[in-house]
Amino acid sequence: MLDTEFTRLVGCSTPIQSVPVPGIATAEFVAAVCNAGGLGMLSGGLASPETLRADLDRLEANTSGPFGVNFLMPFVTADMSLIEMAASRARVVEFFYGEPDRELVAMARAGGALCSWQVGSVAEAQAAEQAGCDFIIIQGVEAGGHVRGSAGLLPVLSG
Repeated sequence: MLDTEFTRLVGCSTPIQSVPVPGIATAEFVAAVCNAGGLGMLSGGLASPETLRADLDRLEANTSGPFGVNFLMPFVTADMSLIEMAASRARVVEFFYGEPDRELVAMARAGGALCSWQVGSVAEAQAAEQAGCDFIIIQGVEAGGHVRGSAGLLPVLSG
């Protein structure tokens, strides 16, 4: 067990958060991350309410550890009930690939979840803090997949 601000806040024993890649981060994969002590992240942005409910049911059946659900901003407005469902069952609701939004943060927190935002710049990190996020995930250009920023991680952290 590693005692850090992240582990104390989230309730996991290892300060590692998995990436919520659709199709790869299945409920079983996320449960394995949680059972190993990390914060497993499920992708919620492309799911239907029925699919997300089934994924959450399978996840809860396979772990007692904290987990999160991530939403990509381009898909958030498709069905806001997904955010409410995730917030009522997950320890963390996370947003990515869009400007931090105070209303979405409030919605996640009203459901009982912590709220985080993945960002790619200092300005976006400041906006996420001002929107009320509980914590922020900072991504540099060396990250794979959807890259938000235009600088490496260390320059963003020191900016």
